[in-house]
Amino acid sequence: MRNCLNMWEIAYYDEVKFYFLDNYPYTFDLLVEIERLRHIPDAIPPAGCIQVEPNLYEWEVLEHLVYYRKFQGTLIIATIKPL
Repeated sequence: MRNCLNMWEIAYYDEVKFYFLDNYPYTFDLLVEIERLRHIPDAIPPAGCIQVEPNLYEWEVLEHLVYYRKFQGTLIIATIKPL
């Protein structure tokens, strides 16, 4: 559910959390970019993003592919792959 500021919630699969932890500080800027999605009304960044299937998106950002789903006001970050 979205809060009063109309922001998206963001959830991360465990695999993604471990990727960030194992590759810190290299992944810090990527985490910041992902967190910015919560402030975009449709949660689609202005560049590098395509819809793969209903509610599944592939986003090329900072030399990574980020796969995420939209589900009931939450963005679920499912996979991150370095390019």
